[in-house]
Amino acid sequence: SARGRSSSLTHIDPPVEAVLLYTDPDETAAAIEDCVAAHPSIVWLHDALGPGATNPVAIERLEKAGAEVIPGLCPMLFLKPVDPGHFCIKWALKLSGKDRRVRRATAKHI
Repeated sequence: SARGRSSSLTHIDPPVEAVLLYTDPDETAAAIEDCVAAHPSIVWLHDALGPGATNPVAIERLEKAGAEVIPGLCPMLFLKPVDPGHFCIKWALKLSGKDRRVRRATAKHI
């Protein structure tokens, strides 16, 4: 819910076509079920440099519901021009080697 109010993707008109989930791991399951009910064609699961919304159960549930799933980091890392904050994150990911995992997970989508 948003500030104590009931909210759902199914209440949006016109219906959503794509969703970016940026949730804590303990809130991901409920958000996934909301996505399944709303039937977006694309769901980007943001892992926030940690577990975030990306997990195998979420990916499987969404794919079984017919959604194309993009597991990975913030989409802002892939838009050009990259802002200074996301540029620094990309640089740190490259140093750590995590950028290779991100490229493999998102390459077919960008």
